[in-house]
This record gives sequence, structure tokens and C-alpha cells, in this order.
Amino acid sequence: MAERLVNGVIDGAYPDVRSILIYHKGALRLEEYFYGYDRDRPHQMRSLTKSVISLLAGAAVDKGLLRADEPVLGKLGYKVFENPDPRKARVTLLDLLSNQSELACNDYDVASPGNEVKLYEKPDWAKAFVDLPVVADPGTVGRYCSGGIVTAGRTIERVAVKPLPDFAQEALFAPLGIQRTDWKWDFRLDRSQRNEFGQIYLRPRDMLKLGILIQQRGEWEGRRVVSASWIEKAVAPQSRIGDSDYGLGIWRRWYRVQTSAGDRRIDTIMLSGNGGQKVYLVPSLDLIAVFTGGSFNVESPVNQMLARVLLPALIEADAPVNRPSDRD
Repeated sequence: MAERLVNGVIDGAYPDVRSILIYHKGALRLEEYFYGYDRDRPHQMRSLTKSVISLLAGAAVDKGLLRADEPVLGKLGYKVFENPDPRKARVTLLDLLSNQSELACNDYDVASPGNEVKLYEKPDWAKAFVDLPVVADPGTVGRYCSGGIVTAGRTIERVAVKPLPDFAQEALFAPLGIQRTDWKWDFRLDRSQRNEFGQIYLRPRDMLKLGILIQQRGEWEGRRVVSASWIEKAVAPQSRIGDSDYGLGIWRRWYRVQTSAGDRRIDTIMLSGNGGQKVYLVPSLDLIAVFTGGSFNVESPVNQMLARVLLPALIEADAPVNRPSDRD
């Protein structure tokens, strides 16, 4: 299986894959890098940044800096909102992170006033987001909205009274043994970030640590980093985006996997960013798979690598073997 994955990248069957890490049954079984990348080079995360913001939101809630279910737009410090609507006063942290603020923000609709392409040209992304009109009652419909989740990040900055990267190092990365020099994040929500999207850069091994943290329900080496209750909320389906369930900055996806015993549905928890930045957790197989890549704005080949190579191999390996009994 490892040879098929690695050779598939080398021969171009799986183009632009830059790293593969397979963590199975408590150990790192495979780690390979391509295209000049290595374990020490941070990689752009794109929308996987949303999963990091979700974990930071959990840390902020755990510290009592805010509540998940309280209105949050008023904490941003803006005295006046455009398109005033009483429903804006009801938008909670959970609404922002689950893509259910119901402000007119939909990255999948180019005509949406809050589409990310339009947002990135604004001088203050959070202000541009809260100025949007309301299209439904908060918490009712899932619409993929980058503006809402970066606004959740700005809210954390406000209540923590420090830049979000500083809070991230203190509350999340330091407990995981990740040094400040190991990652990059310029979280300025303004036009200067139009080509960087406010994204974080992480090393693949540190992406894996986030996956293990989620797998261990918020604990790392016996220390509580994020509450189990927050992790449960973050990975549980909170809304529906397209044909997939969405938690709090984290996807729930399932794959139909072909095996010798027939097709089998495999459910995953997925941290995901454009280009092939993926952390897949597969609880049924005790698996965490990490990928980085450069296949931007197209279907990433890592989905095929997971569903057609990795998952079938592990399913077959875990299948019971029918051996003759002693009497036979």
C-alpha cells in the first residue's frame, strides 16, 4: 500500500502531492515528502485554518472568555452596522463556526455579497462581514462562509485581548510541543492578505498533532488542551454544506470503498484546505492520514489515494482470517 501511494506521486498518477503521513494504531507508519518539501517546512493550510480557529474558539470558551451560545457580533467593537437587523444580535459563536450566521455570505455562490473573493478586497473583513444583510434566522441553513469563521477568529482576539497567533501559541501549540518558530500566521483581516487569505502555515507533523488531539478528545500526553465537550461539538454534524455534514470548522465526509467483500461505507472526520491540505480521522480503522498538496481549485488526488488505496488496504488487513480449526 505504501509503495502504491508513493509511486503514484512519483509517476504522476497523483499529481502535486507534497507530503503523506499515515498514523495507524498509535504509530507513524509512513512519512514521505515530495517536490522539495520536508518535515521542517511549514505548508500553507488554506481553509484548514478554519479547523485551527475552531480549536482556538474551544480554548477560549474553556477559559471562560466567551460562551459558545451567546451573541458575539457586539463583541467586535463596531458602533454601527450597515443593513441593521435585530437578528444580527442573535448570531452566536456556534453560528459562525458552523456556517449558519445567515448573513448573506456564501463562498459557493459568486453572486453572494459576502463571497470570499469580494471579502478579500475589503479594508476590514470582519466589518465587511457584519455589514452584510441577513437572509434568514441564525442557525437555520448552512452556507459555506469564510467570512464568518475569520470573524470568529477576530472575536477571539477581542476577548483574549491579544493577536490570534499569540493566543494560538499560548493555548494550543505550546501544549502540543510546537514552537513559535515552527509555524507562520499573519492574521490581518485586510486587503494586504488578499492573496494569503489570512491562512496559517503548519508543518505536516504538526497537522498530525492536531488530528491526534481530536482523536484523544482534547488531551495531549495526559494534559487537557481543549475540553472533550468542545471536541464533541466540533466534530458532530451541525449543518449541511452541499452533500456533506459540517461541524465547527471541521467536515464530516464518508467514502464508498470497494473491498473483496463488497462496497463499504467509511465515515471520516476531515480537516480540509484547498489544494489537498487534509487531516483525515477514520475512527473505525484507528487511522489518521495527513496530506499536503498543490492541486488548487481542482479535485485533489488525495481523495482517490484515501478511498482507492489506503482505506481498502487497511480494511482488508483488518478483515478476520478464516483458519482451519484444530479438528480439521
